[in-house]
Amino acid sequence: MRKDTKTGGGAAGQIIWDVACRRMSKVFSERVMRNWIEHFTLEELNADRAAIRYDGNLDLENFKGRYLDKLTQCLAWAAGHELKVELYQGKKKIRGGGRRLSEAEDVSGHLWKPGGYGKNVPEKKNRFSGALHVLAGLLILCLVTAAVVVVGNALKNRDFKETYYQVGSGKISENMRIIQISDLHDSSYGEHNEDLVSRMEELKPDLIVLTGDIIDESGDDDTVALNLCEQMVDLAPVYYVWGNHETMASFDLNDMSIEEIDELLGCDEDNRSSEGFWDMEDDLKDSLEDLGVHVLWNQYETVQIGRSQVDIYGVLTGNAYAFWQYAEDSYTEFRYENTDHFKLLLSHEPYIFETWDGDSWADLSLAGHTHGGEIRIPYIGGLYEYQYGFLPEFGKNDHMISGQYDVEGRPLIISNGMSKGDLLRINNQPELVVVDVNRY
Repeated sequence: MRKDTKTGGGAAGQIIWDVACRRMSKVFSERVMRNWIEHFTLEELNADRAAIRYDGNLDLENFKGRYLDKLTQCLAWAAGHELKVELYQGKKKIRGGGRRLSEAEDVSGHLWKPGGYGKNVPEKKNRFSGALHVLAGLLILCLVTAAVVVVGNALKNRDFKETYYQVGSGKISENMRIIQISDLHDSSYGEHNEDLVSRMEELKPDLIVLTGDIIDESGDDDTVALNLCEQMVDLAPVYYVWGNHETMASFDLNDMSIEEIDELLGCDEDNRSSEGFWDMEDDLKDSLEDLGVHVLWNQYETVQIGRSQVDIYGVLTGNAYAFWQYAEDSYTEFRYENTDHFKLLLSHEPYIFETWDGDSWADLSLAGHTHGGEIRIPYIGGLYEYQYGFLPEFGKNDHMISGQYDVEGRPLIISNGMSKGDLLRINNQPELVVVDVNRY
């Protein structure tokens, strides 16, 4: 058997022939390999037959009678299924049954000879054709795999998972359970979100917080959000901060930049204040408050949970520069007044947490917006995030877009969101966040 044996059946044929030859070297003696096998060339290999030409001067009938069965077994073993083996000598062909065919019956095919191809067949054409078949097969395999992954994740994403966190604080007298819903985007789990509400009832929350994009700005109305909130206020106090979809619906602003807010409120650097927002009329805010939901626009409220006092601040202007320009006074009061209260900060976008420093953090901060990078890649993280681009958690990027982080010694939790309408949400099931705050 020569190591440079070629096959004209493309990569697949070459592999089968090479494997069969290695098998034959273990089955046949060195003499048989030298006198017979090394003089064989594979002329044709397809699904059910292998045509082999012998270019020596010995009598093939002798080989057929003594070794053809073993040769057939080796080829079948390499191919993974039974094959009919046909032997040629010169222009004559010997079938497995031993009948010789005349020259008129001979089928001239492509030659796979040790050391090169037959003269009648262009080598480059066969190689190119084989490569095309391999590439086409790989492309089809990739497309099928991608379709299976997308469909499988779409089915999985019809339901939500629960992610649990434990946070300790000496400001809490007894356990306090917080449920966070973020980036729902008008999704519904069961009719009127009855599956979501039923599960939340079983979890017995002390506080429910909505960190924005509960509505979808492209939707016709706010029915899903209002219906959900109407049910949740019977379970626990509900606090709601605006996401970029709510700010688009309320103010026609997406980035909430300082220039946009100045124009909206008629302010400048001498008179900026969030009070301009507090005086504005807003249909969604009014409807939510009529249901008993607490909507926070760069402001805070105090709520008693058991024997603990909890101050909750809601960020409206998630743009870090605009936040300090418009909310410094209200946030400073929240952070440094009544320091024995547990401080909970709610912000839709997490970007401000990468710009603040010092001791200005709340005891616990919750955010969303990033959708966890949409596609979660094992050991790498999210594939793409709007603000930070591709692979925002990988290598030197190391941005905060999913899970729990330590910011200046205090915990920040970023939800991957609960939207189930994202077609390419892969390895990233919609997430209901449950945070248990304990005294220790």
